[in-house]
Parts: sequence; structure tokens; C-alpha cells
Amino acid sequence: MVGRAAASVSPIEPAEQVQDTTPILEPVNALANLVEGGTGYQEIASARDEVQGLSAEQQADAYRQIAASVTYRNQRDNAGEYTDGDYMCNMTTIAMALEQLGIGADESTEQFEDQLDQQMQADYDYPADTMANPRYSPDARAAWLQANYGVQVSKLDPATGSSSDAQEWFTTTLLSLFEQGATATMGNPISSAFPYNHIVRIQWVEADGLIIDDPFGQLLDLGGYYDYALNDRSSSVDDGARGQDNLWTWEMLAAIGPSYVQVYST
Repeated sequence: MVGRAAASVSPIEPAEQVQDTTPILEPVNALANLVEGGTGYQEIASARDEVQGLSAEQQADAYRQIAASVTYRNQRDNAGEYTDGDYMCNMTTIAMALEQLGIGADESTEQFEDQLDQQMQADYDYPADTMANPRYSPDARAAWLQANYGVQVSKLDPATGSSSDAQEWFTTTLLSLFEQGATATMGNPISSAFPYNHIVRIQWVEADGLIIDDPFGQLLDLGGYYDYALNDRSSSVDDGARGQDNLWTWEMLAAIGPSYVQVYST
């Protein structure tokens, strides 16, 4: 049976070879495409993926580049309910921190920070007294970010009793976390009469102090006291970005006495 079946089978002509015309895609160098102070979250996400293939030393340099590429955000041009009172530092800073982790949203109709603000209001059903809102609690913000964005948040107490204390704490505690891909926000007391904090994003730890993205404006050292050159409300560049890439020296940090640092990681 096997022999007869084999004899009855006609030989098969070899198929004509078809040339594959699919273009060979070159790997995208996402890190090389980062724009300082102007990169979108999707490009940052690609760059963070690319970092995983680098050595530890290369990763540290790459994360520093990513931190500097995050687009600066001005809290004073937001559309939220609390803009007139300048209470949007929290959500505006969180937007920058999330984007450094490669997390963002479509902003064709609304800024990311305004979307975050509306989402958090809906989740917590804010009371009429804005000062009682969970948005002003670092612990509530941390729990909300973990639940909604899968971000791990840890709260640290910086040692800033003197300029040397501040330099040692941020350099030994925070810099190593940044070099592994984390980002951080910092709460700074406003006054003894006002029990809330102004929130800024720590971009990086440098030899002379912290590079800060402050959504409110530029904090000026006026020789023993500090005051703000405020961001313009209607512009995201020039006068609307006074708080971008500001250096807060160790002496400034010792005088300000930050209340806490929150570290974000994925």
C-alpha cells in the first residue's frame, strides 16, 4: 500500500522564491530624541524602556537626562476651580512627576494637571471648605496615586538643620534613588500661620543644591528672607516659566526647612 501510494504522487515543483520587501526598521534611539524641558510622556516612556539595557553608570546619566527633559508646568495657567487662589501646586507638580515616569494623558482638550484635579475631586467628593480637601494631604495623594496609576510612593523626612546637613541628606539619600529612575516632590512650609505646604518637583541633586521645577515661580533669596517672582498666568514660556530649572542652594534649603519629600517610582 505504501509503495503504490508513493508511486502515484506527482512531483511538486518548488515554489518560486518571493523576495521579502518588508523594510528593516532601525532601532529608535529614544534617549537621543529627548528634548531638554520639552519632551512628552510617551517619548519619556520609550527612553525609560531603553535605559534598561544600559550599565548602572549609564543608567544614572540617562535618568538625569530624562529628568531634565520633562516639560515644565505652570500652576498659574490652569483651568481648575482653585486657580485664582493659587492652590494648584500639588496637582501641577504631580503631573510633572508622573510624566517623568512615562505616565501622562491626551491633552488635546485639557491640561494633564486639570484632568488629575477633576479626577481626584470626583474620587474624593471634595467638601466645600477647600482647605479640608484630601489633595492637601501628602498621604491622601500617595494613596490616590497608588490606586489610580500604580505608582509607589514613599514619604521621607529630610534633615536640613544646616546647609551641610541638607547636602549630606539629599546627596546620600535621594540622589541614589534618582539614579535608579525615581522622581520626587517636596513640601515646603508656607508660614507658621498657614499649616499647608507649597509643593515643588525636585529635578535633580547637584553639588551646589537641588534643581527645582517650581510651578509657582522663582523663589528669590533676598539675603535672609525669600520672596517670589511669580509666573505669568497666561504664558507657559518666558515669564510663565520663571520656576523652571531653579537652583535651591543648601543654604536656602536649611533656611526653608522642607516638611517632607515624597519619592515616586514604578
